[in-house]
Formats: sequence, C-alpha cells, structure tokens
Amino acid sequence: MSRNSLFFVYGDSQNYREAERVKDALSSKMESRYECQTLKDLGGNITPSKFKSAASRVQAILFFCSEDFKNRLDKSEPITFDADGNKITLERNAVYSALEDRSIKDKFILLSFDTPMHIPGKLRDKSQDDIFMFRRNMQGKDLIDALRRVVSQIQRK
Repeated sequence: MSRNSLFFVYGDSQNYREAERVKDALSSKMESRYECQTLKDLGGNITPSKFKSAASRVQAILFFCSEDFKNRLDKSEPITFDADGNKITLERNAVYSALEDRSIKDKFILLSFDTPMHIPGKLRDKSQDDIFMFRRNMQGKDLIDALRRVVSQIQRK
C-alpha cells in the first residue's frame, strides 16, 4: 500500500467532475500531496478484479455517493458514464465484490454533494467518521477546509 495514495470512485459524469476538482485540490493545494487515481485512469471496462487490484494498492478510497450510483450498485447493474469523452463502464459487482475484503472496505470514505446522502447497502455500516457532506461546486477556502477534515480521517487509516 502506498502512503498518500487515493482512489476516487464515482458513478456518473457529474460526480466525475466533482472528483476531478477534489483531486486537483488534494494534489496541488494541500500541505500533504496525494497521488490520486480515478476510474478514468483505470480506463474503459472495469472488471471486479481490476477494481479490487486498484483498491488494494491505495491508502484510502474516496467514494462519491449519488442516488443513481447507489441504486445501480444495489441492483448489481453495470454502470456506464462519460468522463471527458472517455466511456467508463463499471462491470456488475466490480465495487461490491471488493467490499467482501474487509481491509478494502475499511479504506472507504464516503463523500456526497447531495442531500440526503445516498449510501449503497453494503456501505451503510460505515462509521460517521468516514462520511462527509460537501456542497456542489465548493471552491477556495471552503473546499480546502472541508478537505482538511477528510485528510485528517485518511491519515487515521
């Protein structure tokens, strides 16, 4: 596992854009620099083994919750969306099969830009310490302050 390495997981184009903003802030504006990997970096078709391999190599997994993402994960449906012109497909059970490994599940930190927060079934037992609410398009000092709280939790992992 690499220290200061994060894996960003999202299930739609809107949260992809939010994840990119958070990734940019973490890798350039924070005191501690983070090596960040996203689903877009994995590219194309993401199988359960590809997802689990990426998840096992990082310190923490920032999981961007949304209602549609939650519903599709809970129904074990494949999830396809666009990330800046790149088609990303999470195969059925790519995320949920990795959650069977407790060491991977413990790495998950849930972020949401929606109220109420839509947490997938297999992540409902996460501690409140691992759940963070953000506002859409949060920027500047507000974003950095919110990320400091997330980084503090990551450093405890």
